[in-house]
Amino acid sequence: MTGCRSVAEDIVQESWLRLQRTGYTDEDAPSVLPRIVRNLVYDWLRRRRRERRAFEDIRLDRVAPDVETVAINREELSLARDAIDALPERTRRAFLMSRIEGMTYAEIGRQLGISAPRAHQLVHQALSRIALHLDR
Repeated sequence: MTGCRSVAEDIVQESWLRLQRTGYTDEDAPSVLPRIVRNLVYDWLRRRRRERRAFEDIRLDRVAPDVETVAINREELSLARDAIDALPERTRRAFLMSRIEGMTYAEIGRQLGISAPRAHQLVHQALSRIALHLDR
């Protein structure tokens, strides 16, 4: 499904670890493991598609922007930094781990001592607050 042997190996290993962490027994593996593998592959494919789109955007934007565009972009970047700095500490850490370091919600949860759904909630809150700040 991935077209890459090393990625497939990583997904199989991560699937087994998730199976063990969730408390399923070895008897449950035949029914649960295929779903875990499928979900991880879909996540990987989505992430890869997003990265490719971002890379294509970078390649298409090779024309140097005009002075006004540069000034606007710098102002927006400054506003985004201000919005990120204004976030509560744990929300900011979750956001940076997700968007800058590329960590999964499960990894963020382990780092912060919270559940993966709570990590997702924190990142979503951060994005909402940043968007509101930029709209102002």
